[in-house]
Amino acid sequence: MVGDIVLGVFIVLVIVLIIRDRVKKKKKTISPREKSIEDLMLEAQKQSFLLQFPRRKQILEESMALIQNSNNINVLVGRYNDVVENYNWIIERKNEGMPVIFNEESCGFISSLNRAMNFHIIRVAKYMYDKKKQEIGSLKTKKAKENRCVELFELIEKCKKSLKNNENKDEAILDLDNVHYKIEELYSKISM
Repeated sequence: MVGDIVLGVFIVLVIVLIIRDRVKKKKKTISPREKSIEDLMLEAQKQSFLLQFPRRKQILEESMALIQNSNNINVLVGRYNDVVENYNWIIERKNEGMPVIFNEESCGFISSLNRAMNFHIIRVAKYMYDKKKQEIGSLKTKKAKENRCVELFELIEKCKKSLKNNENKDEAILDLDNVHYKIEELYSKISM
């Protein structure tokens, strides 16, 4: 799913590099005076695109990898925003006529990204629950244990607010509610 997105972005880069090489080979030596302002602007846009595209592609790919591997909800949310920003930039350049081919799933890139994001938000919530539960078992004071539970409750709320609109959002909310109930059970055992 996310691997397909990264593969699609890689294919786009290869195609852009091939087109850039062909354009360089076909260039004629025309003095700047002979070019119209429109041609000069188009050339400047192409050069800007060719300079920016590799870095934006790299940010998009690295952000996707971090979404898949990070256990920090803040990293997920931040990198999601980076992916969307760079994807939108690439699509804007494509719409301006830049040589971009972007392979997407039939449901669209953003829909696919939202589905993946919701999956990873749930993954992070479950991971943090397991981690904090283990920490709670090693803590001595009731107050420290309660504080860890409060941190978990806050995390679940942040996760719920971070969910993206997609067909799996309702299922993701149920998964987060299940983690919330587990935290309540843990908290009630501590409070006794």
